Amino acid sequence: MSQATHEKLRSCGGLEEIRIGMQAEETVAITGSPDLIRPLYEPRMLNPKQIGTTRWYYLSIDAPKPPNNAQLVRVSVNHDGRVTAIDHWFEHGINKAE
Repeated sequence: MSQATHEKLRSCGGLEEIRIGMQAEETVAITGSPDLIRPLYEPRMLNPKQIGTTRWYYLSIDAPKPPNNAQLVRVSVNHDGRVTAIDHWFEHGINKAE
């Protein structure tokens, strides 16, 4: 993520603007491009189907082996392009967004 995007997230509270149900394009307009996009699968052990994507934003990585001390946010998006979940990891913990 660019330094400008980091500054936008910290100073403007960009992450606080993301809400469940928003369009994925809206989140990119707020936060910039994600650092990583990965597939999101349904919670099944055998033959799970892809149900969307996750978009990862790394705010800081202070440990030699991230995400041990990483501060990051994962935004889950379904196939319709809508945000379905927002998860935050700060200082060894996870917080689910409301």
